[in-house]
Amino acid sequence: MFRKCISTNAASAYLGVDPQVLAQWRHRGIGPGYVRLPSTFGRNRAPKRGGIIIYQVEELEAFVAHLTVPAGRMPHPTAGRPRSRVCAD
Repeated sequence: MFRKCISTNAASAYLGVDPQVLAQWRHRGIGPGYVRLPSTFGRNRAPKRGGIIIYQVEELEAFVAHLTVPAGRMPHPTAGRPRSRVCAD
């Protein structure tokens, strides 16, 4: 099955973020799924690091859907943040 893939620049435009933000998300493992195409192959035919990064449109759509907050259900600004200190009684 063929899935439509787009470049990092097109994916960043689709999400409305800078291409460097996508690079940071990849490094941290928090962004949308991506495909790393090998740039060259070594002696043992294993792909070397680097290469071309592309994104499947389905992955970008799923990423946006996962982050979508329903109308009228805004999360509290501090939701998900660790507490700085605990009060003792």
